[in-house]
Amino acid sequence: AGTMTIFKTKVSSATSNVIGVKQVRFDLQRTTSNATIAESTYKLFEDGIDVTSLGSFATASADTSVAGADTAQIEFTFTSERAIDSGGKVYEFKGDVAGTIGGAFVTKIANNNTSQNTSDDYTAVAATDSTFTWTDRSASGHAEATEDWMDDYLVKTINASQTITEPTT
Repeated sequence: AGTMTIFKTKVSSATSNVIGVKQVRFDLQRTTSNATIAESTYKLFEDGIDVTSLGSFATASADTSVAGADTAQIEFTFTSERAIDSGGKVYEFKGDVAGTIGGAFVTKIANNNTSQNTSDDYTAVAATDSTFTWTDRSASGHAEATEDWMDDYLVKTINASQTITEPTT
């Protein structure tokens, strides 16, 4: 099937203030045992521009190619946080889908945290089960070490699933 958009979402600030995003984790579920997405083909796009080189992909589960498992967690961490204003940015997670014709993947950014974590520095928040690590940039002299980073708790709409299906012809 070639390169396909696996997940697409718009991220924006709810106010006129600029926020920063540093890390996002995608949860994939495979519906057909032969369908695969090779780890070497993962790409992240921001407003249609490939920004993969501005960070790195890593696995938060055993099988990043989703070849030997029915689920996988793929994490992307930006080297430096990405500033996002109220106009927002559209992010697309892409990869080369191969395998069974008609296979499908269901992808989401899970909203794992059921209670608010106290704002903390980036390293502490990223060490939790956060699937979306962001900052409101409110601390004076904001940096990764300032205590203005948050997890995915109450981030609206990130838990919505999206399905891609490989064409049947």
